[in-house]
Order: sequence, then structure tokens, then C-alpha cells
Amino acid sequence: MNKLNPKYFGGALALDKELMEEQRQYLMAFSRTRRMKRDAELAKALPDPLREAVWLDIGEEGGYYVGGSTDDESILKHSIPPIEQPSINCKWEPSISGKSIVWAGNKFFGYIEWLEYLIEHFIEPWGREINGMIEIKNEADDVLGYIKVIKNKVEVKYEHKNR
Repeated sequence: MNKLNPKYFGGALALDKELMEEQRQYLMAFSRTRRMKRDAELAKALPDPLREAVWLDIGEEGGYYVGGSTDDESILKHSIPPIEQPSINCKWEPSISGKSIVWAGNKFFGYIEWLEYLIEHFIEPWGREINGMIEIKNEADDVLGYIKVIKNKVEVKYEHKNR
């Protein structure tokens, strides 16, 4: 569980191989789509071309859906994410070049868990590896800690400063 309530993250996590354009577009849509618990069978019938382009099934509770619909009969709970997803917003996204993972610029909860989720469900299955470090910062630009990823393994180190 996250120990901090950061205001922003600095840096980027490098991918060992550039994402294919379809993968980059899918992950961008994933980060911009509210993660909502869905009836997977109903969601499967909805248009979802970016997911289909990367050969993903709908996922448990519609977890991989990025089709854009936020008000349809497949939605079971607007405020509860699909199982295994830590919150309703994932704000890690691929860079424009598709060569790294960066913070999308909006506050979100479960930032460490989301990074682990992306690695387990997309980065590793797509044959990619992440390495690098992200600074965890507050409004005053103080570094509160670091997220370090080496060969897809996530480590977190918190600074012990008086706040």
C-alpha cells in the first residue's frame, strides 16, 4: 500500500524495446479510461478496437476494456475497479515515442500497485522489460522517495524527512 500522498512523479522508466504502435495506443487508452467493474460478457459485445488490435481478451470483470463507453449496461459499478486493479484510475502511460513509461500528470491512488499491474498484464506478456527510477515528489518539489524498477521488479524507497 502507498505510504505517501504525492503530488507528482519525476522521471521515466525505460523500456528495453519500443512498444509497437498498437500497444502504445492501447496503454494510452487504458490510462485515460475509467477502470470500472463490468459484466465481461456484455462488455465483450461493445466496440473495442484498440484492445482487439493487441489481441487481448476482455479480461476479468472487463478489466482490459478501453472502448470508451462510460454509460452502458455492461457497467456493474462506476466507482469500483475490476478485480486485481488497485483503483479506478491508472495514470502511468507510455511516452509518445513508446520507449518509456511516464506519469500522465494526474493524481491517482495505488501508483505502485498500478505499475506492478501494468508489468504483469502487459509489459511482460508483450516481451518487454522496464528499468529506471521515478522520483516521488510533493508540492514543494521535495523528493519523498523513489520508485526503482530493475528487470520489471518494482522497489520503493521512502525518504525519512520531517514533513
